[in-house]
Amino acid sequence: MIQTLHQMWDRARLRPLERPHLRLSRVILFGALFGVVLGAILAVPLNQAALIAKNLPSPITYEAPHDLIYTSDVMTQAAQQQAAQDSSNVVYHTDTSILVTQRASLVSTLNSITAIRNDPTLDQAKRIATITVITTVALTPKQAQAILQLPKDSWERVVDQTRQTYDQMLRDHNNTFTDQDIENVRTRVLPYQMVPPDFSPAQQSLMITFTSAFLRANSTIDQAATDQNRASARARVEPVKRTIARGQNIVRRGDIVTDETFEALSRFGVVRGAGGLISTIQQFGLGVLVAGIFTLYLSICQRPIFSNRRALLVIGALLCVIVLLARVLLPSWHSTPYMFPFAVVGVLLAVIFNSDIALLATLLFAPLVGLQSESALGLTLALALGSAAGIFTAHRAQRTSTFAWTGLSVAVVTMLAGLIFWVDTASDMQWIESNPLLNATLIIVVFSLINGALSAVLALGSSHFLSRAANVVTPLQLMELAHPNQPLLRRLMHDAPGTYHHSMVVSNLAELAAESIDADPLLTRVGAYYHDVGKLLRPFFFTDNQHDRSNVHDQLDAKTSASVIIDHVREGTKLAQSYGLPQQIVDFIPQHHGTNVVSYFYQRALQEDADADIKAFCYPGPRPQTREAAILMLADGVEATVRARSQAGKLAPARPEGDDQPRHRDTIEATVDQIVNERIAAHQLDESPLTLHDLALIKESFIHTLHGIYHPRVDYAEQRKPG
Repeated sequence: MIQTLHQMWDRARLRPLERPHLRLSRVILFGALFGVVLGAILAVPLNQAALIAKNLPSPITYEAPHDLIYTSDVMTQAAQQQAAQDSSNVVYHTDTSILVTQRASLVSTLNSITAIRNDPTLDQAKRIATITVITTVALTPKQAQAILQLPKDSWERVVDQTRQTYDQMLRDHNNTFTDQDIENVRTRVLPYQMVPPDFSPAQQSLMITFTSAFLRANSTIDQAATDQNRASARARVEPVKRTIARGQNIVRRGDIVTDETFEALSRFGVVRGAGGLISTIQQFGLGVLVAGIFTLYLSICQRPIFSNRRALLVIGALLCVIVLLARVLLPSWHSTPYMFPFAVVGVLLAVIFNSDIALLATLLFAPLVGLQSESALGLTLALALGSAAGIFTAHRAQRTSTFAWTGLSVAVVTMLAGLIFWVDTASDMQWIESNPLLNATLIIVVFSLINGALSAVLALGSSHFLSRAANVVTPLQLMELAHPNQPLLRRLMHDAPGTYHHSMVVSNLAELAAESIDADPLLTRVGAYYHDVGKLLRPFFFTDNQHDRSNVHDQLDAKTSASVIIDHVREGTKLAQSYGLPQQIVDFIPQHHGTNVVSYFYQRALQEDADADIKAFCYPGPRPQTREAAILMLADGVEATVRARSQAGKLAPARPEGDDQPRHRDTIEATVDQIVNERIAAHQLDESPLTLHDLALIKESFIHTLHGIYHPRVDYAEQRKPG
């Protein structure tokens, strides 16, 4: 499986003339792997407790691992709701005239029915019809017939009892009825408490019907005033603090998880990220989205890094590890989230790669880390700002002391951002309440300092290992490699001093030229230090080291001499690798000669054999692939040529302004132009990203530096002894 993935990756590797679909395949491969891993870290429950969900049976029994005091939002909301629902908050508007009108209507209706009963002009059918059309009370024909069938004294008892009952209801309720009061009287009071026991069923039914029909609510809720009272009641409720002792049972296996229980579990960090399938899908989708955006950025804006498989694996692993650590640690660091060393990621990416990658990683991954804490917004901003400060401080760090300043900047910025959001977390820090000598400010300062120290120490301790794993050389490593006590440089100094001196001069030329075009001057200098280490195996075969010896090439044929000269790049590559030099430095050795021809011995060979094969006199290459390697090629050729002409007395002074007289092409300016033009004509710079503008600046830098080296000197007269 792993071998298959390696083969897929190799087929997707970027090449100089790569077709778009190959780059796309690599984007899809890396983006998919990165997205799946990151999404799984965010979505997959880390333990069985993370499966706990509200209103479902708990899969475990959980006891508090430590004492905890916190403000309970659930309990506070419940207390506020209870206070708001208190009946004293309800404001009623009462209209007493309604009941007066209703009583008068009741009396009038009963009198009308009595009159209909006593009207001799009406027969039974008309009496029933007249009673049922009375509008003040809805009576059925059956009820009308019951009224007419009652004896006179029985009807009069119904009328009297109805009036008395109605008046009794008014007195009992102080002439104030709400809708609830009306419902209570009709269903509970009248049928069971107010009906005389000697009433017939017909009399009971009629009395209840008439009394109920004319009861009407005259007290209604003043909604605006009631809402205002309820809001005031909620505001008067103090936040409810819950105290949990160590070992206290929070939930038992099989118990239904209530909102209050879920809140307590979340405070202990055991249910963060839980929420069922929907939450899992959301978390996974978030991880895939962030990974996709970051992958697209690398493929479009950071192509050299995107073409480095090892660098991509290091970046992806580093980002996944920091998110995993946040998921594991932050829930249990509920009171100390500002101690989490998120800045170490930004600092490492800035030191090993560049600040652009570090800043984008901070922007995308700080929210993922912040979401693992209750104080999501405050923590996200504090960690992101602290990381940005560390990135700006540690950018291309060349000394270990830079990491100390980096840690300090992370601590200060995190502290300032944390103090802005301290209100979000101070209420949950039981230390503040249990010990008045401590306060939120002191705690945030201490945690921020710990954050800065951890970030600096972890970044310093892992940068060397990660840079080697990513096959990237850092400025800090370059500074170490540039130290004269490096074993290979010491050997070069003792065994090939001429080559060592040449390397130092070339490094000065190349470094200043690299600065002039905004290339990497430190990488260029260190590459120049080691570019000719292959001459160590046969130092006296090179003119650099023949100051007191005869030229051994006078005894060799041209092809053999060329082979010895060309071998110094092959042997140099092997020697550099055996000393463990980074690949970026090793690449300078074969590229600084490219595929140039060893022209001196090739011309000698042509004199001996007109059919000499030019391929036997060419360096193996490759041609320079970077601006730094191209600068070194030019600096090496210019320095050797100018030095040779100076030693031979063929280096003329610079042409004065206005001097149009013919002159040999052996001024420094002419020599520099000659070497650069020869390399261009030989197509040695075709694969490097140098522009014509870059070449103009490089030549100008070479000329300025060489004039400082080969300036005219005063010939002092010999001093005579006095007397």
